[in-house]
Amino acid sequence: MKRLLLEFLGSFGYLLFGSIIELFAIYYLSISFLPLKFFIIALGFAISFGVIYSLCNLFFEIDINPLFTFTKWLKNNISSYKMISTIFMQVLGAVEAGLLIHLMLPSLTDSLVIGVGDYILFSADFNTIVLTEFVVSFIFTTIYFVIKEKIQSKKVCGLILGISLFLLLFISIPFTGGSVNPARGFISNLFVNFDTLCQLGFYLCSSLAGALFSTIIHHTLSYHHNSVC
Repeated sequence: MKRLLLEFLGSFGYLLFGSIIELFAIYYLSISFLPLKFFIIALGFAISFGVIYSLCNLFFEIDINPLFTFTKWLKNNISSYKMISTIFMQVLGAVEAGLLIHLMLPSLTDSLVIGVGDYILFSADFNTIVLTEFVVSFIFTTIYFVIKEKIQSKKVCGLILGISLFLLLFISIPFTGGSVNPARGFISNLFVNFDTLCQLGFYLCSSLAGALFSTIIHHTLSYHHNSVC
Protein backbone atom coordinates (compact mmCIF):
# COMPACT_ATOMS: atom_id res chain seq x y z
CA MET A 1 0.00 0.00 0.00
CA LYS A 2 2.85 2.38 0.81
CA ARG A 3 4.44 1.63 -2.56
CA LEU A 4 1.20 2.46 -4.38
CA LEU A 5 0.85 5.66 -2.38
CA LEU A 6 4.35 6.68 -3.43
CA GLU A 7 3.46 5.91 -7.05
CA PHE A 8 0.49 8.26 -6.72
CA LEU A 9 2.45 11.01 -4.98
CA GLY A 10 5.41 10.64 -7.35
CA SER A 11 3.25 10.92 -10.46
CA PHE A 12 1.23 13.77 -8.93
CA GLY A 13 4.26 15.79 -7.87
CA TYR A 14 6.31 15.24 -11.01
CA LEU A 15 3.51 16.16 -13.41
CA LEU A 16 2.14 19.00 -11.28
CA PHE A 17 5.45 20.83 -10.93
CA GLY A 18 6.40 20.14 -14.54
CA SER A 19 3.06 21.45 -15.81
CA ILE A 20 3.23 24.58 -13.66
CA ILE A 21 6.66 25.35 -15.07
CA GLU A 22 5.28 24.74 -18.57
CA LEU A 23 2.43 27.21 -18.06
CA PHE A 24 4.82 29.72 -16.53
CA ALA A 25 7.09 29.47 -19.57
CA ILE A 26 4.18 29.82 -22.00
CA TYR A 27 2.32 32.71 -20.41
CA TYR A 28 4.58 34.60 -18.04
CA LEU A 29 8.05 34.59 -19.60
CA SER A 30 8.47 37.36 -22.12
CA ILE A 31 10.56 35.25 -24.47
CA SER A 32 9.92 35.25 -28.20
CA PHE A 33 12.67 32.69 -28.90
CA LEU A 34 10.66 29.43 -28.84
CA PRO A 35 13.63 27.03 -28.43
CA LEU A 36 14.39 28.73 -25.11
CA LYS A 37 10.81 28.11 -23.96
CA PHE A 38 11.12 24.48 -25.05
CA PHE A 39 14.36 24.30 -23.05
CA ILE A 40 12.71 25.64 -19.89
CA ILE A 41 9.69 23.34 -20.19
CA ALA A 42 11.84 20.26 -20.82
CA LEU A 43 14.15 21.19 -17.96
CA GLY A 44 11.23 21.67 -15.58
CA PHE A 45 9.75 18.25 -16.25
CA ALA A 46 13.18 16.60 -16.21
CA ILE A 47 14.23 18.08 -12.87
CA SER A 48 10.86 17.24 -11.34
CA PHE A 49 11.06 13.65 -12.53
CA GLY A 50 14.72 13.12 -11.63
CA VAL A 51 14.40 14.49 -8.09
CA ILE A 52 11.10 12.76 -7.26
CA TYR A 53 12.18 9.46 -8.82
CA SER A 54 15.39 9.46 -6.77
CA LEU A 55 13.63 10.38 -3.52
CA CYS A 56 10.80 7.85 -3.90
CA ASN A 57 13.20 5.03 -4.77
CA LEU A 58 15.03 5.52 -1.48
CA PHE A 59 12.03 3.81 0.17
CA PHE A 60 10.59 1.44 -2.46
CA GLU A 61 11.28 0.55 -6.07
CA ILE A 62 8.98 3.06 -7.72
CA ASP A 63 8.38 3.54 -11.45
CA ILE A 64 6.32 6.79 -11.60
CA ASN A 65 6.20 6.38 -15.39
CA PRO A 66 3.67 3.80 -16.72
CA LEU A 67 6.13 2.84 -19.47
CA PHE A 68 8.47 1.36 -16.87
CA THR A 69 5.67 -0.56 -15.18
CA PHE A 70 4.41 -1.85 -18.51
CA THR A 71 7.84 -3.16 -19.49
CA LYS A 72 8.25 -4.90 -16.14
CA TRP A 73 4.99 -6.72 -16.78
CA LEU A 74 6.07 -7.64 -20.31
CA LYS A 75 9.23 -9.20 -18.85
CA ASN A 76 7.18 -11.11 -16.24
CA ASN A 77 8.85 -9.23 -13.40
CA ILE A 78 5.50 -8.23 -11.91
CA SER A 79 2.00 -9.70 -11.94
CA SER A 80 -0.89 -8.38 -14.00
CA TYR A 81 -2.57 -7.18 -10.80
CA LYS A 82 0.51 -5.25 -9.72
CA MET A 83 0.87 -3.74 -13.18
CA ILE A 84 -2.77 -2.61 -13.32
CA SER A 85 -2.82 -1.26 -9.75
CA THR A 86 0.46 0.60 -10.23
CA ILE A 87 -0.53 2.23 -13.52
CA PHE A 88 -3.92 3.11 -12.05
CA MET A 89 -2.22 5.03 -9.22
CA GLN A 90 0.14 6.74 -11.67
CA VAL A 91 -2.74 7.85 -13.87
CA LEU A 92 -4.74 8.89 -10.80
CA GLY A 93 -1.82 11.07 -9.73
CA ALA A 94 -1.81 12.69 -13.16
CA VAL A 95 -5.58 13.25 -13.04
CA GLU A 96 -5.34 14.86 -9.60
CA ALA A 97 -2.53 17.10 -10.82
CA GLY A 98 -4.68 18.11 -13.78
CA LEU A 99 -7.69 18.74 -11.56
CA LEU A 100 -5.67 20.98 -9.25
CA ILE A 101 -4.31 22.97 -12.19
CA HIS A 102 -7.79 23.20 -13.69
CA LEU A 103 -9.20 24.54 -10.45
CA MET A 104 -6.42 27.08 -10.02
CA LEU A 105 -5.98 28.10 -13.67
CA PRO A 106 -9.07 26.99 -15.60
CA SER A 107 -8.43 29.26 -18.57
CA LEU A 108 -4.95 27.83 -19.13
CA THR A 109 -5.72 24.11 -18.96
CA ASP A 110 -6.11 23.63 -22.71
CA SER A 111 -2.46 24.64 -23.18
CA LEU A 112 -1.46 21.31 -21.61
CA VAL A 113 -3.55 19.22 -24.01
CA ILE A 114 -1.82 16.22 -25.56
CA GLY A 115 -3.26 15.26 -28.92
CA VAL A 116 -3.83 16.38 -32.47
CA GLY A 117 -4.43 20.08 -32.74
CA ASP A 118 -3.10 23.59 -33.07
CA TYR A 119 -2.04 24.96 -29.69
CA ILE A 120 0.20 27.56 -28.18
CA LEU A 121 3.62 26.07 -28.91
CA PHE A 122 3.12 23.22 -31.33
CA SER A 123 1.07 21.91 -34.19
CA ALA A 124 1.09 18.21 -35.01
CA ASP A 125 -0.83 15.87 -37.24
CA PHE A 126 -1.74 12.32 -36.30
CA ASN A 127 1.20 10.63 -38.05
CA THR A 128 3.71 13.00 -36.47
CA ILE A 129 2.41 12.34 -32.96
CA VAL A 130 2.34 8.57 -33.41
CA LEU A 131 5.85 8.39 -34.86
CA THR A 132 7.42 10.86 -32.44
CA GLU A 133 5.94 9.33 -29.32
CA PHE A 134 6.82 5.83 -30.51
CA VAL A 135 10.45 6.80 -31.01
CA VAL A 136 10.93 8.77 -27.78
CA SER A 137 9.17 6.07 -25.72
CA PHE A 138 11.36 3.42 -27.33
CA ILE A 139 14.52 5.38 -26.52
CA PHE A 140 13.47 6.22 -22.95
CA THR A 141 12.60 2.63 -22.03
CA THR A 142 15.81 1.37 -23.65
CA ILE A 143 17.81 3.77 -21.48
CA TYR A 144 15.82 2.55 -18.48
CA PHE A 145 16.77 -1.07 -19.22
CA VAL A 146 20.45 -0.22 -19.53
CA ILE A 147 20.78 1.81 -16.33
CA LYS A 148 18.77 -0.69 -14.27
CA GLU A 149 21.25 -3.38 -15.29
CA LYS A 150 24.43 -1.32 -14.98
CA ILE A 151 23.84 1.15 -12.15
CA GLN A 152 22.97 0.43 -8.53
CA SER A 153 22.76 3.97 -7.16
CA LYS A 154 19.18 5.27 -7.14
CA LYS A 155 20.41 8.87 -7.26
CA VAL A 156 22.53 8.21 -10.34
CA CYS A 157 19.62 6.40 -12.00
CA GLY A 158 17.37 9.37 -11.33
CA LEU A 159 20.02 11.75 -12.69
CA ILE A 160 20.51 9.80 -15.93
CA LEU A 161 16.77 9.35 -16.46
CA GLY A 162 16.24 13.05 -15.80
CA ILE A 163 18.89 14.06 -18.35
CA SER A 164 17.47 11.60 -20.88
CA LEU A 165 13.96 12.92 -20.32
CA PHE A 166 15.16 16.49 -20.80
CA LEU A 167 16.76 15.69 -24.16
CA LEU A 168 13.77 13.70 -25.41
CA LEU A 169 11.30 16.38 -24.34
CA PHE A 170 13.36 19.17 -25.86
CA ILE A 171 13.31 17.30 -29.18
CA SER A 172 9.64 16.26 -29.09
CA ILE A 173 7.93 19.36 -27.66
CA PRO A 174 7.91 21.27 -30.99
CA PHE A 175 6.13 18.36 -32.66
CA THR A 176 3.73 16.93 -30.07
CA GLY A 177 3.88 19.11 -26.98
CA GLY A 178 6.12 16.56 -25.27
CA SER A 179 5.29 13.72 -22.95
CA VAL A 180 7.37 10.52 -22.80
CA ASN A 181 4.80 9.44 -20.23
CA PRO A 182 1.38 7.90 -21.06
CA ALA A 183 -0.11 9.44 -17.90
CA ARG A 184 0.89 12.94 -19.02
CA GLY A 185 -2.08 13.23 -21.39
CA PHE A 186 -4.56 12.76 -18.55
CA ILE A 187 -3.49 16.03 -16.92
CA SER A 188 -5.75 18.18 -19.02
CA ASN A 189 -7.48 16.08 -21.68
CA LEU A 190 -10.12 14.99 -19.18
CA PHE A 191 -11.01 18.61 -18.48
CA VAL A 192 -11.12 20.06 -22.00
CA ASN A 193 -13.45 18.28 -24.43
CA PHE A 194 -14.40 14.83 -25.69
CA ASP A 195 -12.44 15.19 -28.93
CA THR A 196 -9.06 15.50 -27.19
CA LEU A 197 -9.94 12.58 -24.92
CA CYS A 198 -10.63 10.36 -27.96
CA GLN A 199 -7.35 11.40 -29.56
CA LEU A 200 -5.53 10.49 -26.37
CA GLY A 201 -6.15 6.77 -27.04
CA PHE A 202 -4.06 6.82 -30.22
CA TYR A 203 -1.41 8.80 -28.40
CA LEU A 204 -1.22 6.25 -25.58
CA CYS A 205 -1.02 3.33 -28.00
CA SER A 206 2.01 4.80 -29.76
CA SER A 207 3.83 5.29 -26.43
CA LEU A 208 3.10 1.75 -25.26
CA ALA A 209 4.06 0.36 -28.68
CA GLY A 210 7.45 2.04 -28.34
CA ALA A 211 7.92 0.45 -24.92
CA LEU A 212 6.81 -2.93 -26.28
CA PHE A 213 9.27 -2.77 -29.18
CA SER A 214 12.07 -1.77 -26.81
CA THR A 215 11.26 -4.69 -24.52
CA ILE A 216 11.25 -7.18 -27.39
CA ILE A 217 14.65 -6.01 -28.62
CA HIS A 218 16.13 -5.98 -25.12
CA HIS A 219 14.79 -9.47 -24.38
CA THR A 220 16.12 -10.78 -27.70
CA LEU A 221 19.57 -9.31 -27.16
CA SER A 222 19.71 -10.57 -23.56
CA TYR A 223 18.68 -14.05 -24.66
CA HIS A 224 21.30 -14.05 -27.41
CA HIS A 225 24.00 -12.85 -24.98
CA ASN A 226 23.13 -15.52 -22.41
CA SER A 227 23.11 -18.22 -25.08
CA VAL A 228 26.58 -17.20 -26.28
CA CYS A 229 27.92 -17.13 -22.75
